[in-house]
Amino acid sequence: MTGALLSAVLPAVTANAATTEYGIAVNMQRDGAPVPLQDFTTAEVRVRIWPSSDYLSNLADDSPVPVLNWPAQPIIGTTEIAITPDDLVAAGGGEVDYIGADGVVDAEAQVIMRRSDGQANVASASFSMQNTGTDWESVQFGQAVALTVDFSQSSPTAALAGYDTLVSLDENDNPVTESAAALDVVASAVYDPGTVCSTTAKEWYYGRSEHWDSLNTVSGISMQVEMDAGASNTLGVGVNLDSKGWKGGGTASKTVQSGAGASITRTTATTFYNKVNYRRFVEYCHSVGYTWENQYMRPMSFNDIIDNAKLYTGFWNPPATCATKSSGSYSKTKGSNISWSSGIDAHFLSVSAQASYSTNTKVTWTFGRTGRLCGTSAAGWADSAHAGAWS
Repeated sequence: MTGALLSAVLPAVTANAATTEYGIAVNMQRDGAPVPLQDFTTAEVRVRIWPSSDYLSNLADDSPVPVLNWPAQPIIGTTEIAITPDDLVAAGGGEVDYIGADGVVDAEAQVIMRRSDGQANVASASFSMQNTGTDWESVQFGQAVALTVDFSQSSPTAALAGYDTLVSLDENDNPVTESAAALDVVASAVYDPGTVCSTTAKEWYYGRSEHWDSLNTVSGISMQVEMDAGASNTLGVGVNLDSKGWKGGGTASKTVQSGAGASITRTTATTFYNKVNYRRFVEYCHSVGYTWENQYMRPMSFNDIIDNAKLYTGFWNPPATCATKSSGSYSKTKGSNISWSSGIDAHFLSVSAQASYSTNTKVTWTFGRTGRLCGTSAAGWADSAHAGAWS
């Protein structure tokens, strides 16, 4: 077996805490209700911190990956695991960067519910976070990192706070419908206290197409998309736990590197694409009498920015939150874009994609005639997740 397990001084777990500095909160339920007291010992959370993308990119194929493993901790109602930036710097020992150059930390939480048949239901959630000075905040959603797992008797579910809506795409990559987002829960091996795991870097998959956004405009109103260095996209992570099949496993945030950038102008409704690079990783685990593998497809970097654009047929009509414009240019620089459920072809599976608008990522509509700018929420076109121009 290849790979290496990193040892580090690990912080304590605070159970049932209302607030914990730098806490990652995990809440366990059963059929929408708190789990009975006698079942507390049957559920646990295992947190893993991945090295930065720059560190992972420099690893040769089949190299060991020093993933920082927190020991499995019992879940008691809502459990918060305290991880400070100082912990991550100390664990790296000057050799491994767990905090990226952009301040982003890529983490994963595996929630394990032991079953009477000797196996377990496992939910895996990947996410990227940044510290605010007093706590961790999700890069994607701008709120505290919180995972809720409902191990119902019929259909276990898991949800990451903020990750609540996905837009599905048809065979022509046109937006179709909105649906609730959920992480997959699979039956897998039991992670007992003696479980030992190690992770190995595998092959790359370059230039995977990312459905960045589908934007509307009409004749007489031009639309320019600009993405500069520092732009951040949230890209799906694929997991294959215990060889039970590839599933969506949360997200990781990736930033356009310095020196990159592009812009494109269109006068019709258009879907815009980037290209991103993915890499496969394998985690080898063994406990008493059982060995298994967990595989991960993780986004690593951008391959090309706004490399393609095509006409699309929109799935939504202009909502009531519209503003009439007769001339001038108007830029959207705020708000997180809609999450596309199958926005990226990550080779083994399709995973989600979401961009955030900022001073580094913006769309500008220039009105040569009277028209309307509309948004998908009461916040208006400038702050909504999705916006467009109509007659």
